[in-house]
Amino acid sequence: TGEPGLPCDNTITACGNFQMSGPTQINFPICGNSFKVINTWTVLDWCTGVISTYDQVVKFEDLSPIVASCAPDNLTPEDAAFFESIGIDLAGQDMPYLTTTNPGACTGDWSFVPPLELDNACDDDVTYVLSYLLADPNDPLNPDPLATYITDNVQISNGVPTGITGLPGGQFTWIRTQIIDECGNEGLCFSEVYVRDDVSPNPVCVEFTIVALGD
Repeated sequence: TGEPGLPCDNTITACGNFQMSGPTQINFPICGNSFKVINTWTVLDWCTGVISTYDQVVKFEDLSPIVASCAPDNLTPEDAAFFESIGIDLAGQDMPYLTTTNPGACTGDWSFVPPLELDNACDDDVTYVLSYLLADPNDPLNPDPLATYITDNVQISNGVPTGITGLPGGQFTWIRTQIIDECGNEGLCFSEVYVRDDVSPNPVCVEFTIVALGD
């Protein structure tokens, strides 16, 4: 920020014999790690004996967008083989998430995984907003960032998303994760989840059957 120039204003003469001390600083937090500083400088004019003070306001603000990656890192070779078996080519693609249908249902649930990579060095305190949309069956691994995503079945606990319920089996769903820090900076990342029908049928048989025979 540097020292203020001299003469600072009309209260100081132009004789050029000045002495300056400071600054004294007062910090005011704004949000996250952003803050304002008031530097107070004291100037003595030895020609007149006038002592003047000058305030210098400096603002340090985090305006950087958040960069994140939502791709999973825990899928196994067996998972990759499954996607290949249903005709999904993952070459050059991030791996999707994989979950299974619930017992006795054609839908499954997905547990929210916070972004594995999050670049927001100036503020560690972030909020997540989760939404989703059934994927385009013709292009399931490329979520549309301009589409309208919904929050109908997003589960929230203590203000934090925990997952999504009721996702249809045998389909991809696009997941949109919005990240917001205390200063209002935002970031977006997208991922996909596939609900695999992995539950064996559970037949229910009638134990006793009575058949009436005619004449």
